[in-house]
Amino acid sequence: MLADGVPSDTVILSALGPRASGQGATLRVPQGTGEHIRVDVDARGSGYLVVADAVQSGWHASVDGKPADVVPADHALGAVFVPAGRHLVTLRYQPEAWRLGELICGLSVLLLLALATVPLRRR
Repeated sequence: MLADGVPSDTVILSALGPRASGQGATLRVPQGTGEHIRVDVDARGSGYLVVADAVQSGWHASVDGKPADVVPADHALGAVFVPAGRHLVTLRYQPEAWRLGELICGLSVLLLLALATVPLRRR
């Protein structure tokens, strides 16, 4: 479908999802970094907020603080379904590998502290 050319306001999902109304929305992005995106949405109808980044793996979304799915859209991007009305959409990058890294780092710090408190013996 992308190769045939579609209007820029059309979202192509890789899997079935809730149907969008086709009405527009006003977006405000008060905060956005490489790992955290916050978007204020005022939607005239339900639809998808598409993030122009490969946000499919490791990204977690919420709409008004409630978990929401990040679905593949437009071949390589990610989208979050947003119902009609005013909403706060938050996306955070938290891959599973980071949790493992934090665990290993924390255990390493504990081990170093334990070793620092053990007196060294001289032969």
